[in-house]
Amino acid sequence: YHFNLSTETDTLKFTDTTNLYSECYTSRGGTYKFTFFDNHPDSTFEVNYFYGGLSAGYFIENKRESFDLGFGNPLGVSFDSVSRSFIVTGKTTEIVIKAANDDYTKGFGTSFRYTKGDSLWSNANHFGDVPDSLFIDFLVMGVNPFKKGQYVGFKDSSIVISEDYGQTFQRISSHNWELYDFYLADDLLPQIPIFDETIFDADSGSFYLKFYARPSSRSLPSSTSYVVKKVGDSWEYINISEDRDNFSFSIENNRSGSLYFANSNEIFYSTDYGENSTKISSLAVPITGIYKKPNSDILYISTTEELIEFNVSTNEQTILKVLPVPAEVEPEQPKSITLHQNYPNPFNPSTVISYQLTGNSFVSLSVFDVLGREVAVLVDELKSAGNHQVTFDATGLASGVYYYVLNADEQTLTKKLTLIK
Repeated sequence: YHFNLSTETDTLKFTDTTNLYSECYTSRGGTYKFTFFDNHPDSTFEVNYFYGGLSAGYFIENKRESFDLGFGNPLGVSFDSVSRSFIVTGKTTEIVIKAANDDYTKGFGTSFRYTKGDSLWSNANHFGDVPDSLFIDFLVMGVNPFKKGQYVGFKDSSIVISEDYGQTFQRISSHNWELYDFYLADDLLPQIPIFDETIFDADSGSFYLKFYARPSSRSLPSSTSYVVKKVGDSWEYINISEDRDNFSFSIENNRSGSLYFANSNEIFYSTDYGENSTKISSLAVPITGIYKKPNSDILYISTTEELIEFNVSTNEQTILKVLPVPAEVEPEQPKSITLHQNYPNPFNPSTVISYQLTGNSFVSLSVFDVLGREVAVLVDELKSAGNHQVTFDATGLASGVYYYVLNADEQTLTKKLTLIK
């Protein structure tokens, strides 16, 4: 919904639906990705989709124009205000858009441009018709509004940056499995978008990468944000959401390194990219989103119950809208002791192991190598009924196959995991 502050009315903008059938078949449809351009809520570029089983079809719609652009899940949509073009990015292994000579591997791990009214698109009615010249040879995750021609993204799970509208790029980070695991989709749930957005700092030399995971994505955190900044001749990559709950943030668009962020129900301000901060205020309920209105003292804050206008100079709060609160549902008690497959797998250097208990039980959870030697004890204590998870850090262990074993309530469950360095 779009909420108009002047009229205090909501307008439905995008929809997302899921239909479940008795034959264990799922059908989904709605708006998958979208971006606003020209700074107006009615100027939108949308990727709409329908979903059934493990395949999907997409078309892109911009008011009166639409194109069928193939299968796979778009990871990002950006708008280049200089070239007046949209950049659509696909995931590393699933996107199939266009390939020369029917070689569809060309569409893997790339992005393409769409420019409304461009003659190259005049006859493009299907993904197979997209001209080769519109491809960009990396995953474009953001277009810098402060610096013409600067794109950032991923290539072979390294962060890259381009200064010439994506024609060439340079790598600014080495291979990083932790980051890779965030933008590679869950194999069982390929419809889940992991990457959220790229936010550029006012200094034009730093940017933030935001990732998120829905609860169905097993044990990934709900939100993780990194700042990537250049220090001297090298680039630093720092997790600014670590040890912070329900983390959300918004930058001060005219001050380099300045941002407002929420930690659970508290509001903070930082002038050094989130490294140090000052508490501004706290609310009675958890904060779910935060946005700094440019060139003003106003923060817009969403909570689990309200939409609030907050003045950072006076600490004055104005409730703009009371949100409907759904009835709480009691969590379902597990019917069996279960040991889930670790995620991610393969992994380096850490992975999360989840399990569930039907009742209070003494639990031991250990990791063994292929020779049966115990290499780590993860749990050895009394645990309550319900779902649990633990992180296994394999730093110091050699690459290879390992086994993790759960003992609880006279049951023993075993699964295999793979460490790749």
